[in-house]
Amino acid sequence: MDQEPESPGAETTPPPSPPHVPPEPPPRRWRLRSALIIAVAALVALAGGAAAIAFFALKGTADVMDKMVPANANVYVTAYLDPGAGQKLALLGLSRKFPALANNQTLSNTVNEALDKLLEGTGLRAPDVRPWLGTQVSVVVRVQKGHTYTAVMIASKNDQQARAAMAKFRAGPEGKLDAWSRRPHGGVMISVGTSGGTPADAYALVGHTAVLANDPAIIDDIIDTREGKMPSLTSSANYAKTFSGLPRDRLRLSYVDLEALLQQINQGLQNSGIPNSSVLPGSFGQLDAFTGLGVTLTAHSNGLSLDASVLFNPGKLTADQRAALSATAHQNAILSFTPAAAYGVFAETSFRQTVQAALHQFSDDPSFAGVDQELGLTEAATHLSGDAGLESEPGTVRPFPAAAFMAGTDDEANTRALLDKAASMLVRELTSDGTLRPGTRLRRETVSGTTVAFLDLPELRQFGVAPAYAVTKGMAIIASSPEEIRAALSAQSGGSNVASTANFRASFGGSTADLGNLFYLDVEAIGQAVRNALPPDQQLRYDSEVGQYVKPVKAFAVSSGHRQDRQTTRFFLLIP
Repeated sequence: MDQEPESPGAETTPPPSPPHVPPEPPPRRWRLRSALIIAVAALVALAGGAAAIAFFALKGTADVMDKMVPANANVYVTAYLDPGAGQKLALLGLSRKFPALANNQTLSNTVNEALDKLLEGTGLRAPDVRPWLGTQVSVVVRVQKGHTYTAVMIASKNDQQARAAMAKFRAGPEGKLDAWSRRPHGGVMISVGTSGGTPADAYALVGHTAVLANDPAIIDDIIDTREGKMPSLTSSANYAKTFSGLPRDRLRLSYVDLEALLQQINQGLQNSGIPNSSVLPGSFGQLDAFTGLGVTLTAHSNGLSLDASVLFNPGKLTADQRAALSATAHQNAILSFTPAAAYGVFAETSFRQTVQAALHQFSDDPSFAGVDQELGLTEAATHLSGDAGLESEPGTVRPFPAAAFMAGTDDEANTRALLDKAASMLVRELTSDGTLRPGTRLRRETVSGTTVAFLDLPELRQFGVAPAYAVTKGMAIIASSPEEIRAALSAQSGGSNVASTANFRASFGGSTADLGNLFYLDVEAIGQAVRNALPPDQQLRYDSEVGQYVKPVKAFAVSSGHRQDRQTTRFFLLIP
């Protein structure tokens, strides 16, 4: 029997009560801030675990909490403080690349200071929490009938110290505001704090896990799940399906049962007289298509990745959405036009659908028909390939960067005509309202056999800007200057583009063949550019306060893929 020692005079113990069935609860204050602070503090301790990795057994500890989490939980977040051997070795290697993590004592002091600040006002300090933190910290959330039940689960390696910390919280600035009592459930004694006759806080030691909650009902469910009286989250088919394909060796896991959560939200909207998500327009109308969200944090020998998977019901998507998901994966065409020296690039493969959807929305405006007829927007949109994106690189006038927007087309003449008409219309409007000098005209020059139109204005040239555009090799390019278009064409013809650089390839796992949707930042180049733009005295300050943390990081990348029933996304921080 998991039981806490009595505290004479502090609590009363009523006779055993039947299983708690919560009535429709009235709105009440949130009283779990201290428990959440402990959870956050544990996650902070996780960040410091890398520097002290040598003190852990290499094999690590498996998930000791997922079988205690009820299947009706809407959210489950957990951090592994004793991960597997692969994660430990990867973390150890990464920590050695950061000078600030090289000194264990310095890091330990930093963690203690952070814990003390987070625990301020609870009556607890870092020494009350760190000694008994076990191998895992989790947060469980369930939404039911408009009330959010939340529990923080902390694995304990010293139950006596854990009980002492919880008792100290009860006697602290927040806990002493409650009237405390105790009641048993499933052989476990639960301490319940009430305010105005309504449960405000609760805690118990369930096995070797400290559980702190804002309502004893969720602790009841955790106890029943542990005893096998309720199904656990691990028995949920949606949970297993959500994490299939995501890294199994990980530091952190997050799960959201989107289907059940959205049902609760929709029910709440209906009770409030607000239309539910299924009848809302646009993308909001497809919210009920989503069924699950899974996120994992993983350490690698050359960086950290955050992998996310969103499951959905294809039958609830629109025809356009299903068509987009069935598109064949390919390397986005704009990568070959992006210079190797680029600071960053954003690319997508569904630009045609985005433009067509926007034009459909504008079609309700009576003035749109005339603009559409003059420019041929609707016709031009049908010739977009879907590949599009934005890139930036060092400009001709430092420190100002250059940039270019690019979109693929299968009809260069049609796209060029659209840009010519739009540019002439813009110059005409800006000249008539006095923004541009009378007589200002577009100029044209030939760059690598391609006609480039641009606007040469002295007030912009000092920043290296002369708005320009060109259409060639199946690509429409709108850039900050003709020089930027020249750089794009040189990248495409010479083969030395961003996709060929070492940092880019390492950020995306070496293969670029199916990189259609992506975001990439060359952190190394950006950091160097920022440093070079500073005066000498500030460069020294930058090196000591920022540089030591930024220098090991070479790049940040986001890539995504899809299957018929899910969208996957990876966020990767390259630290080679």
